[in-house]
Amino acid sequence: MEYQEQNGILYEVVVSAEWPSHLQAADSDASKDAEKSEKPNGWSVVLLRPLLWFLSWISWWLWEFVGRYSVPENFMHLWRAQIPWKIAVVRSEHSDKPDNPTYAAIVKSTNLEVRRFSDEFVKAVEEIRISGDSYPYLRKIAWSPDGKFVALVQSDGKLTIFDRSSGKSCQQFASKPWAIAGQLIRLRIVSEILWTNPFTSEDAHGLVLTLLNGSMRLYGISHDGKICERSTIKTRSRKTFLSKCICAAAYARKSDLVVTASSINQAVDEDLDVSWKAGLVLWRMVNEVPFLVPAPKTDTSQARNSAVLYSKFVRARDGVIKMALNQSEDALVTLFASGCVAVWAFPSLRLRRLWMAEDMPKYTAPSSNTKLRLKKESFSLIKDLSSFPTDVEWWSDSVIILCQANGAVSLQDITGRELFNITHGSFERFRPGCKISCSFSDTFLVLEEESSGKPWDGSDSLDGEISVLNTSDLSDDSEDMRSILSETLASLGFEEPVPITKPKKTVSAYRLNCFQTASPLEMFNRKLGNEEYEEALVIAQRFGLDSNLVYQKRWLKSPVTKEAISDYLVKISNPFWVLRECLDRVPSDPDVVRDLLNVGLRLTSLSNILALHPECCPEIVSAAAPVLKKSRSAKARVNYDIDCSPEKVDISKLHPEQISMIGHRRQLLRYIDMLTVYEEILGGGEKALRYFLATEYKEIRRGSFLELALHYAQNCKPEELHTLRFLRSDELLPFWLDILSNFPETFSPEKYQFLIPSTLSGEILNLPDKNRRPPDWSEQEPFSSVNDQGTLEYNENLSRMHGALLYKGDFTPQQLGEWLRTRTLEIESRTGLVENSQQMIKIATAKGLQDFATLRNDFETLISLVYGAQLHDMTFEKLKILSDEQVLRLFDKCELVSFPSVLRLHILPFLKRCELKRSGDPLRLLRDYLVEISSAPNTLDKCLKIFQQSLPNMPDPIISSATACVQLAVDCIYANSRLDQLEQMKAILECLPSQVEQGGKGDAIDPAFEQASELEEFIRCIEFFSQFGIQLGVRSLREIKHNEAMLLDFLSHFLKVTTQKSPGFSENEWRNIFSQYSRICTRLFPMGKKDMIIELFAGALLRSGKVPCIKLGTKFLTLPSAPAAMPLKSIDSETWVVSEHLSQVKSIALLVTVGKEYFNNSDNWKDPRLQHARRCFELIQEVSEDARRELKLIAALDLLHMCGVDAEPLDLRTNPDRFRFVQQVLNVNNTIYKYVDRVMELTDALEIKEKARIVEMVAGKAFDRNEYAFCRDLCERLMDEKRESSWEICLKLATVDEFPDTDFKKDLFIFAVASCPADRLSEVMEKKNQFEMMKLKSGLAEFNPSDVPLDWIDPIAKLPIDPCWIDSGMEMKSTSVEEMFVKLKGLSTSIDYLTQENLMNDEIVEVNHFIISLVMEVVKFDVSLSLQLLGFLRRKTGAEEFFDMVPETASVTHLAAYFYALESQLSFSDVGIRTLLQTHLNDVIKSSPSADKNLEYVMELQAGYRKYLSKLQPSTPQTKSACKEMRRTRGSAAIQSASKSSSASANVAVTLKGVDEVKFRSDSEYRTKSILRSAASKDPVAVKNALKLAAEHGIASWEVVASFVKFLYTQSDLTAETINVLVQENGDLMAHVKENRQDFIKFSGQHIQPLMANADISILESYYDFLESIKKMR
Repeated sequence: MEYQEQNGILYEVVVSAEWPSHLQAADSDASKDAEKSEKPNGWSVVLLRPLLWFLSWISWWLWEFVGRYSVPENFMHLWRAQIPWKIAVVRSEHSDKPDNPTYAAIVKSTNLEVRRFSDEFVKAVEEIRISGDSYPYLRKIAWSPDGKFVALVQSDGKLTIFDRSSGKSCQQFASKPWAIAGQLIRLRIVSEILWTNPFTSEDAHGLVLTLLNGSMRLYGISHDGKICERSTIKTRSRKTFLSKCICAAAYARKSDLVVTASSINQAVDEDLDVSWKAGLVLWRMVNEVPFLVPAPKTDTSQARNSAVLYSKFVRARDGVIKMALNQSEDALVTLFASGCVAVWAFPSLRLRRLWMAEDMPKYTAPSSNTKLRLKKESFSLIKDLSSFPTDVEWWSDSVIILCQANGAVSLQDITGRELFNITHGSFERFRPGCKISCSFSDTFLVLEEESSGKPWDGSDSLDGEISVLNTSDLSDDSEDMRSILSETLASLGFEEPVPITKPKKTVSAYRLNCFQTASPLEMFNRKLGNEEYEEALVIAQRFGLDSNLVYQKRWLKSPVTKEAISDYLVKISNPFWVLRECLDRVPSDPDVVRDLLNVGLRLTSLSNILALHPECCPEIVSAAAPVLKKSRSAKARVNYDIDCSPEKVDISKLHPEQISMIGHRRQLLRYIDMLTVYEEILGGGEKALRYFLATEYKEIRRGSFLELALHYAQNCKPEELHTLRFLRSDELLPFWLDILSNFPETFSPEKYQFLIPSTLSGEILNLPDKNRRPPDWSEQEPFSSVNDQGTLEYNENLSRMHGALLYKGDFTPQQLGEWLRTRTLEIESRTGLVENSQQMIKIATAKGLQDFATLRNDFETLISLVYGAQLHDMTFEKLKILSDEQVLRLFDKCELVSFPSVLRLHILPFLKRCELKRSGDPLRLLRDYLVEISSAPNTLDKCLKIFQQSLPNMPDPIISSATACVQLAVDCIYANSRLDQLEQMKAILECLPSQVEQGGKGDAIDPAFEQASELEEFIRCIEFFSQFGIQLGVRSLREIKHNEAMLLDFLSHFLKVTTQKSPGFSENEWRNIFSQYSRICTRLFPMGKKDMIIELFAGALLRSGKVPCIKLGTKFLTLPSAPAAMPLKSIDSETWVVSEHLSQVKSIALLVTVGKEYFNNSDNWKDPRLQHARRCFELIQEVSEDARRELKLIAALDLLHMCGVDAEPLDLRTNPDRFRFVQQVLNVNNTIYKYVDRVMELTDALEIKEKARIVEMVAGKAFDRNEYAFCRDLCERLMDEKRESSWEICLKLATVDEFPDTDFKKDLFIFAVASCPADRLSEVMEKKNQFEMMKLKSGLAEFNPSDVPLDWIDPIAKLPIDPCWIDSGMEMKSTSVEEMFVKLKGLSTSIDYLTQENLMNDEIVEVNHFIISLVMEVVKFDVSLSLQLLGFLRRKTGAEEFFDMVPETASVTHLAAYFYALESQLSFSDVGIRTLLQTHLNDVIKSSPSADKNLEYVMELQAGYRKYLSKLQPSTPQTKSACKEMRRTRGSAAIQSASKSSSASANVAVTLKGVDEVKFRSDSEYRTKSILRSAASKDPVAVKNALKLAAEHGIASWEVVASFVKFLYTQSDLTAETINVLVQENGDLMAHVKENRQDFIKFSGQHIQPLMANADISILESYYDFLESIKKMR
């Protein structure tokens, strides 16, 4: 938005985009790498180098010689002074519209960015990759008028057109290819790009390139961005043109004119009056080649006579370097190389204004290190080079945008004689060399560069570049030639072997600025943003803006000092903002803090608060009424100087603002109080000033003094807390115990004990405190009850904090004592520091509190456990729940080395404390403790220490009583069950005194000493057992002694371990072992019996698995016969003669038990343990039945092994199903089934009684091996034995085709039917029926109708069955039933099969097909036999298949009508078939069922009759009368229904259009598809006709309706509403589906729902509603 005042505008500059320097460096490196990779390597470089160097030098010298006379040196310096990047803007007349926006194109090092004005040029909407350029400041860029194309010309003359719509580009060289080698030949430089109107009808746009050699190249740009050269105009080659070169050009689109500028041989001065003196030439567009011609001018002849100005042999001195037309195209501005700016009228080209370089506006920039890009020696005539104009554009029709060498950009009005800056005389400073764009929507863009290296100045910018343009120094020619040579080699594809030394590079950063108009408010905000406060204040005062914003920002930006308060804060007129700053800001100086708070207090004085709304004070209102009336008339502010006392204020009339001010005042008072306390805590005076921390003070003043006290306690600051209590005692004393509770439990109580109150004579001693300040008026009534939101929150937080505290109010000594006790326990429970708890107990005692003795004793015990027993995790809470016994056991945790000292220092004192509080046996706790520490897994080491210090000769024994000592020792030893404590037990027993030493010489023995003697005997037994590896404890041995079962188990284990010793014992050693074994059993275990001891010993020897031990074990047995001689290996000459033996009964039982154990533990038949078992059983087989049975099992193992099966002995014994082993033998051995005797032998060995089952297994195996003859014999054997379980194998054999014996198969089927289970009967019958069917087919194959005698033949043509022949007296003759069966004598079995009732559906169909095929053969010879065969059809309507297959003659039609009438009568009549066959057809029809028996089956039969009867009607004249008679005799509803059905069947071709009737009647599958296809219709009538046809041909009605439903929902293209109406209107059709809903649901899942994947959602919802209604139907 533009704001104009007088003759000035306001503006602002917005940074739209920035490019960091590292991105530009990366682009430059990538470009150079790409160019380097394109240079080929070759050996020809070395050979061609001299020649190419010479040619390049000649070429460059010639072109430069000519170019120096045409192009001024200032031109090249001005171009080099520009930044490498370029910018172009396509100016739209309606840029605010989305479809016609304004775009900016920025040419970077290696890419081109397109940005949009609607996005404020912030981001690039497009980015196009371009090739790098060695001289980027010579590139040119221009937009097409519609913004579709962007034209870019590189310094080498390459023109590229970018099509933004397609993303493609097209290239064309504006110079000749050979000229590319000299990229810096100045005459080849393109000076301007002009987009013009199209030259031809094929072009979308025209494009004109002007070159410094004076030529103009015209190109046509097609709609797809293709470039087509149209013409070339060379102005230097014709005398009629006034041109040395074309250095600038402009195009006027409205007038279709082009203006060009040429260099001139003299500098422009104030005498300039005509355009030709400035080198300007006007061209107009024509429709033919060359498309541009000079516009006629009156002074052309005079200009041509001025040869000096355009002479080609005089060096050019000046010329237009930049020109631009305004938006109205009525003015042209030109910028000359000499610094002059001229404005011309267009198209007349009359000079309006001219300003020399000295007339340019001066901008005095602040001190800066930025240097100019222009060389001083190149512009020696210019005094002030910083104000030299470098670029010019139009802002409006009367204002130009001027860019100067120092980077100053301004808007200059050209209507006056002098340039006038319309931006209030201000300049906008950018980096030197910046580029400006044309204006659009009161906006233009500025692109500037900032180098990170050394700034460009006269010594760095131009001298550091590689250039052939600087001819002032001849020493640079060699370097220039090297550069041209390198470029020439690169253009020809050669790589330079020696790199050229290049100057030091500078990395640049770029910025895109948007210069746009601004309002005073925007200008004001900009000044504030730039911190130009004085100018902002002037603008605010000039335009009536809020000056408070200036003071506020200066206050916010400045540090808080007393000067800032007086200079800025107090000048702000907004009291609420100032008050907020007083509350929020915290300076680093406490004095400044106090001053700032005092400012807030002055703002919140009572007079200021009442002045906001004085109606709350009646005195102010009455006193100020006259003044108020006068002020209202004068529109002045009322000044209330009358004071009002607080008591006279009506608080009910206070406004929210006043209430808030009162609350803020109380908050300020709290802050001041907190500041005073904080200074006292810091030490006051200089210390407070030195140590004051603003952050800490700001943090603590947010809360209350109670919160601060809690904070000091939590952070272990007792001195600060003491100071706070002294200053604010009235607020803290009611919660003092809670404050002390916040000290960390890890903090030593000695450091804050001075804060704990003391007691004297049952009262609390209080400390003095300091007097507080007097209360403020806001803290007194009536204002104390006025609370704002902040006060309410403060009070609520304070109340919440009070509610969380436990101790509130004045406390008593009892409460103090309770707190000390609680604090002591909390310290211990939360930290485990018992020493701190002990300190707290001492402090409580020192403060005069009693009743801490019990607590002190408990903590002494706790300290003993923690430090004496090393129980660091022991707590007081755990200690209280422990009994004295449990506490005593905890001392066992200490180490063995320190146990004696712990015992004396901690355990014994604890025992003494326990004796004081209880009465009884003093040694009971010690006894329990010693037994506890002796129990496993503990050792007896600690007990040994105790008994070693209890010896009788010690001065101070722990246990003084000898009897008690012995009893304790016995109890400790028996309490330990470890097996490695035998030495400790001996040592303890050695420490015990004897009864003799104690003076006991009488006969009475003390029980304690008796137990000690028994214990010594147990230890000797343990030593004996340990010789054989048996580890045993004394306690276990004592338990074994008194338990017989445990005794037997232990002795068995001992003997088993002894017999398994390796390498074993000799016979004499066994004798010694037996002797010691017997003696120990006799002495130690008197309850053991002698036979039991011997049986255990002999059993262990027999179970050893060693032959010598087994032989030795038989010496203890009494056997029926002596065992075979097995001499024992012995090292002694003597043998052991056993004197004691077991009885024969026990010996046999022992051998059977041992043998079974060997058998069960064997792994297989070859296990040695099986041989031991066999030997044991053989010893007693004559007298033991069990032994003989076990020998059979062993023999069975051998047989199984012979048959190839290795069974486990235990599995053989325990498995209840021994048939499994036989089955396994049959499966493993493929030929064993042939050896039935061996199998039966195995059966006997396994004691299997059901031998028939074995036969079944063998028969099954023979069947599997295809041994059918062998299987037949076995099955016959099983059938003779009437074994019902063998029906399955019989059925298998009967169903095998390879078994040829059909007679025996019949017997097998009969046996299978009779023996099979009820649930398998249908399966067996089905297989039997299949067999019968196969037999029937084989009989049919053998039956030959041609063998029938000729006299039996009754031709079908002779059969008089026409009902119209009845009046002629002819009778119908036929063959009798008996003759039919005679002719079927080979098919009697088949007839029986056909007449049975238990056939399946598939079998019925197969039987019907068989009968039809048979009738087709028989009908040729005997009609009556054919009728009889058709009578066997299970569904008589199936006869239609036969009648459709034979030719439709009159005889066949007669036969069909007679057959259907006959069957209709037979179905509901008791008359025999013989009688019916001899009856006239008319009589048969008359005797058919009446209408009241209108059954479906009868209707089908009568329909068939009517069908064929209708075919007979045209044949004879009597048909009509016969039909009338029939209708008269059968005029019932049944006949009418049959007639309708017959007519529907007769009109198949009409109902099913396009159907093949012959195929329809012969092919059932085709018939079904045709009917279902006809149901796929939108017409319900067609569906009902299809239902009738389906009923005639046995097709389910639900299938027809399902086809109709499928068509509606998948193919009909009807809407959901239409489908719903059809379904509802045809409910009778849907009833068929509901009756068979399960079948329909299955059909829907397979054929309907998969086709509805892409259906409309409404169709899906409709169908699923229909499907749900079908599912819910009951």
